[in-house]
Order: sequence, then structure tokens, then C-alpha cells
Amino acid sequence: MQNIAISVITSLVVTVITLSVNQLWPGIIKVLCIPFDTKNIRKLILSKERTFNLYFREGVLPKTIQFLPNGKIENITGKNGKTNESSWKIKRGKLEIYNVQRELFNRFYYCHESKLLKSTNDPDIQTEYNQRIAPRTKFYPKIKGGL
Repeated sequence: MQNIAISVITSLVVTVITLSVNQLWPGIIKVLCIPFDTKNIRKLILSKERTFNLYFREGVLPKTIQFLPNGKIENITGKNGKTNESSWKIKRGKLEIYNVQRELFNRFYYCHESKLLKSTNDPDIQTEYNQRIAPRTKFYPKIKGGL
């Protein structure tokens, strides 16, 4: 009888531990990937003479921008030089874009599959969701549908 009770308790403990690890594992992986993502983003955006297309939504031409090493963003194309993308920094493995008032405007993560920067769509951003940033190269001349 005592062996059965110990077996049941052991099974319950193993089940609880397994469920806890399964719930925590995605968060653990995200934390472990922060240095890797920071490195990928920095390497991508600071490539010499590289410009990027910032895609807003379907049917709208992308804005061409360049990330400068001093944390500023140069707006190469846009409406009369006006831009909501004024400066950048990498924080916790994400690229954060700030407007001229130094308020968070958008946040992007590095998508390992597409090698693009995609908006996190966090509720604290001040712009449209589902934006993408793609390097302007012969491989990424235009993303179908503007996204």
C-alpha cells in the first residue's frame, strides 16, 4: 500500500515538473536567444552602405531608410523628408525605432526564417501593425503586397 502511495506521489511530482518545464521552455529559449538576435540585428542593419525598405501596408510604396552607427536613421525617401523613424537602438534582442520626440514608435524582431525584421505588434507601439524591414538588394527588391 505504501509503495502505491509513493508511486502515485512520484507520478504527480513528475507530471507537475513536466508541465512546468513545458510552460517555461519558450520563455527560456527567448532569453537565451537575446544575445544571438542582438548580434544578428546589429550585423544586418550596420552593413556598410546598406539601405532598407520599410513596408507599411499593402498598396503603399515602402520608405527607404538607412541605419547609421550613431543611432540615427536617415530617411532616403519619404514625404518631404518627414519621418517618424528618427533613431534606433537594440534592446533585449529587439530593434526599437523612435520618433523625433524620442518616443518608441515601433519594435522589430529578427525573423530567422525570412531574414527580415518584423514588427512585434506590441500594444505600446505608435504605428500600424505588421510592418517589415527588408534589405534593399536584388534578393529583396519588393515584397509582394507591400508586406
